[in-house]
Amino acid sequence: MKKIYLLLAAVVLVTSAIAQQEFSTDIKAFVSLSSGPAFPIDDFSSRNINNKDAGFAKGGFNIDITGGYHLTKNFAFASSAFFSYYMIDEHSLKNQIGMPQGTNLTVDHWQYYGLVAGPMAILNISERIVSDVSVMAGIASANSPKFTGSNNGTRLEIAEDWATTVPVKINFGFRYSMANNLYLSAGANYIYMKPKFSVSGISAEQKITAVTVTGGIGINF
Repeated sequence: MKKIYLLLAAVVLVTSAIAQQEFSTDIKAFVSLSSGPAFPIDDFSSRNINNKDAGFAKGGFNIDITGGYHLTKNFAFASSAFFSYYMIDEHSLKNQIGMPQGTNLTVDHWQYYGLVAGPMAILNISERIVSDVSVMAGIASANSPKFTGSNNGTRLEIAEDWATTVPVKINFGFRYSMANNLYLSAGANYIYMKPKFSVSGISAEQKITAVTVTGGIGINF
């Protein structure tokens, strides 16, 4: 029992020390790792087969590494590396295609990764809390889904494709400092891209738009 009390006392003392620590006012750079759910929107989430941009995308997940360098107290140059993955609403797709009897169809996923950079505006809400907004653009590689089907023993496959495109990413974020060099991050991101895929000799653009909600941890330098 005494050991438990000593452990609790140690945790309280460490937490108190972090809470009372003075914060540096000359932080020059920061970087964070975050993740969270990703939500397709607009045409990317459409389940209407008559919509040529319908993506039939369902909710997925996102991983994000974001860093920045302060040019002034309220302005920074930021960059972000990201990866997102979305499943496809197979049930809705099959119903709208009208699958012939004896036909099976499976569809895997949408995914993309990329690197963007751009300006970031920063607002110091309090000694511990900072908010920021950034608009970034760069390069991304997007992956179209693979279709695999069979009909009465005959197998058919439509291969996936990777396409390079220019994404635009808008971020709204908050950072809560726990100590001079450690902070918690939370944010929401909007991303837009329009890769051009080539599948079975047919080329077509796919509008991809999504909102991601992330939380993570970061370091100030």
